[in-house]
Amino acid sequence: MELFDRSQVEGLGGRLVQDLRHAALAFPAGDTFVVTFDPPPNEKLAGILAAQAMSVLRVSNSIAMANADTELSTSGKLNRRRSLEPGRAKVAAAIEKVAQQIEELVVLARLREAQLYDPEPIASGDFVTALDDQSIRGHWASMGPNALDAAMKAGELTHRHLVALMRSPVRLREPLQQIVSERWETSLETEQGKEFLAVQNDRDSASWALAAINQLRQIIERLAFHDPDAAMRIRPAPEEARAA
Repeated sequence: MELFDRSQVEGLGGRLVQDLRHAALAFPAGDTFVVTFDPPPNEKLAGILAAQAMSVLRVSNSIAMANADTELSTSGKLNRRRSLEPGRAKVAAAIEKVAQQIEELVVLARLREAQLYDPEPIASGDFVTALDDQSIRGHWASMGPNALDAAMKAGELTHRHLVALMRSPVRLREPLQQIVSERWETSLETEQGKEFLAVQNDRDSASWALAAINQLRQIIERLAFHDPDAAMRIRPAPEEARAA
């Protein structure tokens, strides 16, 4: 995947390393934005992240040029940096808005995954199924390692037993918990293959985008201008300091 246009990046003073597995964008004022493409991200989310990274690059380039301008005095550089702060703040606000939208996608993806992963609950008032579930869980909980191994080889872990074990209100003991979790996931892949894969892809893409936007959040904040004149203005006058 080519996330960035090399000519655009280099035209704004950035450095780019990009291949099929990852991209690393070095900003002229410092910091590097790094993302991997394993698994490949959602193209729409990738495009949104690339656009935000380019906005950060423009801010970083302007700051680097101001800092490197030999024709500006120290106060001139401070004034230039001060003038760039509203633009940086605007980019930071845009990134924050995108980050909040991605956080919502992560929550929705995890909720959808939980809904798919969880077994169908017992209907209210269905005491027969509830008692049957308890009996099945008790049967498996009573097995020692040898009996558990023999039961698995004999194919005793049927879908009905699997559902009852997945509905357990408490975590099963190991290694039964791991066995049940793996078998349940395999059954979902078999019975709901397309939806199961779609849910996993949505979760992975949202998590990838969140990690990437969090990088940009931090980078744009590190580019914030801290006005030394403002710090001087809030210091107490010498007489006030002595009186304190």
